[in-house]
Amino acid sequence: MDLGAILADMPYDLREIMRIVKAGQTRIEFEHRGLEPMLRTHEQLVDRLVFALILASLIIGSSLVVLSRIPPNSTIFR
Repeated sequence: MDLGAILADMPYDLREIMRIVKAGQTRIEFEHRGLEPMLRTHEQLVDRLVFALILASLIIGSSLVVLSRIPPNSTIFR
């Protein structure tokens, strides 16, 4: 008996759903679960990469300053 009531109401329910979709009144939300460990690992990776880039730029920059032979540094190495 319940199945009969469900089947009898189905055309109306489908029509109502289609009306809402056509009117643009629908909203879909996605929720990602279980991504926290991956995001934490990603943040650690990015932090290490940024630290390595800054350290490398400091080393290269200081090497260029030392090798440029601009006073007062040039007198130290003579």
